[in-house]
Amino acid sequence: MLSISATRRNEIATGLAIVGLALSIFLAGEIATVVLGQASEPQADEGATPSQMMALFRQVGGIELAQPGAVSGGVRINSLGFRGPELPMPKPADVVRIAFAGDSRTFDWLAEDEARTWPARAARAIGEAMPRCRVDYVNASGPLYGTRELLALAPRVVATDPDVAIVMAGDVAHDSAGIAKRNGLAPDSPRADGLNRLWPVWNRVERFFGLIFLNTIGLLSDVHTDESDAAWVAGFEARLTELVTRLQSRAPLVVIVQSGVPPEEARRPTGFAALHLPWRSVKRLSELQASAMRRVAQRTGAMLVDADAAIPWNRAHFDNALHLREPGREKMVAFLGRELGPAAAARLSAARSCAAP
Repeated sequence: MLSISATRRNEIATGLAIVGLALSIFLAGEIATVVLGQASEPQADEGATPSQMMALFRQVGGIELAQPGAVSGGVRINSLGFRGPELPMPKPADVVRIAFAGDSRTFDWLAEDEARTWPARAARAIGEAMPRCRVDYVNASGPLYGTRELLALAPRVVATDPDVAIVMAGDVAHDSAGIAKRNGLAPDSPRADGLNRLWPVWNRVERFFGLIFLNTIGLLSDVHTDESDAAWVAGFEARLTELVTRLQSRAPLVVIVQSGVPPEEARRPTGFAALHLPWRSVKRLSELQASAMRRVAQRTGAMLVDADAAIPWNRAHFDNALHLREPGREKMVAFLGRELGPAAAARLSAARSCAAP
């Protein structure tokens, strides 16, 4: 018969009480947000799912790479290993090629139909400034891709001979799980006492509810990790600088897009499941990442555009504070067409006769 000490019983009772209170607050907030959000903001009906996206990828050398020719639902990977239509290689003389590099936001997994993805539509919008050119695009992106993964993909992107390269890196989402683990916020090893010893799944249950509680109180608090902000942002900045420099070896115009930094007044995520770090920590790291992007743009001469200023940060435009819904796509496409079309035409006119006015 299982014997549980009085101390352990008190721990369990206290834990259940705290979890119950935390869940009540959390669920009440979620229900209110959903109800009020649905009443005031239109919701887009999205197609693709995370499982459909992940079916297209296989781990190769520690990186999840899209498999050439893979198909899942309406999402297709071309023979070069990028999402989108087949590309003529080598690139024809009258083609302006736009390369997009980023994480699942750029992959745009919420859009199952390729014609709906914002990179496909943004490429066409940018091309409107160069009506005599044919425009195609490369979508070099994947789940949780940060600067490490994009650096590994850079040679393949450069080999497509892009004229414009658009980078939207997301190292905060990529690194938050690792930072949390290193600081004991998401321990991997199960405890060896009580129910954890006899029923290993209980450890996962405790972790799940512990993380919910952490992020419930984290809406009002902050967690400064042992990995210093300065060290984290220095690594991101160095990798982004190298990535931009590699892309500039081929593309006359390299653009860094800032997107996903919550506005100062944002008190909680719009449907964002911050299961690794408290929300204020995520906000702080996002702001540091944006500052690093500005420094890299100044240092390398890359063009920096602020999509956060063009797309309202709410449920109508974002599914989970990161991935764009249809209204968000429309604003991103209009923004990039307006900001990058004339810049691309001016930068390419000397080398491409079709781009000349």
